[in-house]
Amino acid sequence: MSTMLDYIDQESGALTRIIQEYPEKLAPLVTWLASRPVNKIMILATGSSWNAALCARYYFETHFGILVDIKEPYNFTHYERIDPATDLVIAVSQSGKSASTLDAMKKVQAEDIPVFC
Repeated sequence: MSTMLDYIDQESGALTRIIQEYPEKLAPLVTWLASRPVNKIMILATGSSWNAALCARYYFETHFGILVDIKEPYNFTHYERIDPATDLVIAVSQSGKSASTLDAMKKVQAEDIPVFC
């Protein structure tokens, strides 16, 4: 069983990998954004991913004038509608296995709105 100290010890390697893979991982989103105007983005995030989404919202709004709406995936899936002005959705999950985020993505995809993870 892993402990918090195990995760702390892995942090340096994980951050190095994230920085090295950053351009490749973002390439599909960068290409998509360059091909059309974007006025509104919805970000699906929970927990610590929510905190990262807050930084992303500030960046998109300040540098590009793009409005960003952050939604908690479970509540969005079960109780909310998609704003028709939303051009694309970014789903944030550290593990890529968050059930609530995956369910929210399915809801968005059913509406034919592009989703990037």
